[in-house]
Amino acid sequence: MSSSADRLKQALRTAIPPHNMAALRALADRTGVNPRRLSRALKGAPINVDDHLYLCAALGVDPVDGRSAPPRKIPSFDWNLLAIKVLLAIIAKGSMRALAKEWDIPLPTLNRVKHQQPVSVESLLAVCARLGCHPHLFLTRTRTFHAQQSAETQVRATA
Repeated sequence: MSSSADRLKQALRTAIPPHNMAALRALADRTGVNPRRLSRALKGAPINVDDHLYLCAALGVDPVDGRSAPPRKIPSFDWNLLAIKVLLAIIAKGSMRALAKEWDIPLPTLNRVKHQQPVSVESLLAVCARLGCHPHLFLTRTRTFHAQQSAETQVRATA
């Protein structure tokens, strides 16, 4: 099975013609992903989890198995919810060390997830698999909604 980064690379190569900077910039603008990170993903290099999920959503690629899916609005990832689910699993198991051993996931990775710190895409997918849920469970409102909401809050605060 290919990695999630490889599956994303294939989808990006289909969406962006070779050496077409205009198409690359258009996708970067649409997704909010830095063009440099988008170029890294196009080469198959790992990028941060949020950007990876944003690109998968925009291109209609399932981050777990690479199947084609309808493109989605660019979501936000709810790190709080993931941390809570991991914390509940730790409590149920008795210790983080015991859970890490049972799940065969490095202890520092579980600690980062518990504290809502960045992890690799492959680590995120492994944690979600051990929790028995798809990463889409942790996708929330679109990022543009949050921007609109904060703008409305600022307008109300000045009124």
